[in-house]
This record gives sequence, structure tokens and C-alpha cells, in this order.
Amino acid sequence: MAYGIANHNGEEVEVVFSATGVVTDYGVYRSPTWIEWDNVAIDDLTILGVAVDVLKLPVDLQEAIYALADGLEFEQEDPDYD
Repeated sequence: MAYGIANHNGEEVEVVFSATGVVTDYGVYRSPTWIEWDNVAIDDLTILGVAVDVLKLPVDLQEAIYALADGLEFEQEDPDYD
């Protein structure tokens, strides 16, 4: 299992996303491998410089913010086991 982070830094909205990933391949010897990211979560959300709890937003707005993760490149990170 892999752990990844991606950032969306818009003019008015900044979001830190996290996701878990699984190393995937074509299932044949020596095929390339890649990570498929899943279980995307919002770790940090700032709107107009104010920290916001995403769970306190209307569902439609939550979905729009999660949609910002589409197309972002997740960077693999080591999980913090503190």
C-alpha cells in the first residue's frame, strides 16, 4: 500500500489531498508498474486564507472541492506513524 499527497493551489482555494494507492501492472512478466490512487481525503482546506472544516460545508460544495483532485499528480510519501 502506498500513501500520497497532492496540492491544489488556486487563487481562492488551497487544498491538501491525501490518498492511498496500490501498485498496479498489466499482470504479465516485466510489465510496467504504476500506482493507482484511491480513497482520496481532504487533509487541509483553506478558502480566502481561512481554514475551513470540509465536513461543515454543503454536500454539493464538498463534492466540488473533491473534484479539484481530479488530474492532480499525487506524490508518494512515507506514512507518518507518530
